[in-house]
Amino acid sequence: DIVHSLQTHRARGTFFLMGSRVINHQAAIDYTLANHNEIASHGFSHKDMVKLTEAEMVEEIRLVDAAMEQQHQYTPRMFRVPYGNRDEAVLNVLAAEEKPVIGWSVDPYDWKVKDKETIVNHVLNSVQDGDIILLHDIYEPTAQAVAELVPALQERGYQIVTVSELFQFRGITPEPGVYYKKLPPEEA
Repeated sequence: DIVHSLQTHRARGTFFLMGSRVINHQAAIDYTLANHNEIASHGFSHKDMVKLTEAEMVEEIRLVDAAMEQQHQYTPRMFRVPYGNRDEAVLNVLAAEEKPVIGWSVDPYDWKVKDKETIVNHVLNSVQDGDIILLHDIYEPTAQAVAELVPALQERGYQIVTVSELFQFRGITPEPGVYYKKLPPEEA
């Protein structure tokens, strides 16, 4: 599995979790956290936030936080909007809820291609320092790709860290309601 692949190579990742999955995947969440990974929110039910009222957006955010706090004494600090869809209203709600908004800069469309080699090749051919790679942990080809990608990226000199660690290493404090898709190093 993906957490095992990360742990084997002393790497870590951020898992953007749908709140509706918290109750049925408690052991997996505990295992993920115990191996120094990070859990962030992906909304309760993967609804397109742009199409929701303000109250519905708040509910999508707070239900995840409540479930994680109740079951794991852990509150996700960051949020990934489903489908990457956001507008000013969504960002304003996420700012009020004190959630930085995390996107991605490398997307191998693993959910669509479902092919290990295609995923691996896409990531290795496009990744740069500071990129946030989007992968979906529910597909077996993705797990197979991660098992190959982690050591391959490390051999190229990349350190695989959580999104929070990436902010920390860059000396950036993530701001609520601000959208981040990569954190490249400052130009010399």
